[in-house]
Amino acid sequence: MLHTYGWVKRPSGSSKILRGCFVLLLAAILFYFIALASPYWVYKSEGDRFTSLGVWNYCDNNLKVYKDVDYQTWCASVLSYPYLTSLNSGLLRTLQAVAVIALFLLITAIFALGIKMFQLKDKTILLVVSMIANAVAVFFLLVIIAGVAGALPLIRTVVPGGHLHFSFAFAVLAEFACIVGEVLMCIERCTIRN
Repeated sequence: MLHTYGWVKRPSGSSKILRGCFVLLLAAILFYFIALASPYWVYKSEGDRFTSLGVWNYCDNNLKVYKDVDYQTWCASVLSYPYLTSLNSGLLRTLQAVAVIALFLLITAIFALGIKMFQLKDKTILLVVSMIANAVAVFFLLVIIAGVAGALPLIRTVVPGGHLHFSFAFAVLAEFACIVGEVLMCIERCTIRN
């Protein structure tokens, strides 16, 4: 079925709803990359000193690494940092594994939706694949967000007085964009059926 917009004819596979969903999923992946890449899920600052903890890294500028050098910022993997043993009991490894799975699911959802929009416009199975991948990604993102927020008292033993920071907010934005994208895909799926 072709829709006419002025003098341009567009296939129904690239409806406004799908284009909006595609943009939302791209934004979700961008937000999620920012959240995963930065070590600012939990942050504490006192004057010019700070401590931050992310899914992958722990950063601290309160450490004197060398005796003859002043304090400097030091970052290490959260799994190799000796003071994070209370968190290494499986929580961080689980969050990292779930984070990678959620990333792959988001990439799968956007890839399937892109193929549906730009190549195989009449294949509704690609929309269903994108919907399923996005729905599972929404669940895993929720697990990560709830895991970090729920473990905040335990995290505060490592980062005393730490609070949730901008990486956490970007993860919540990615979750929100995925949920709205899922709703738009469901609406598109219902309109295709009718």
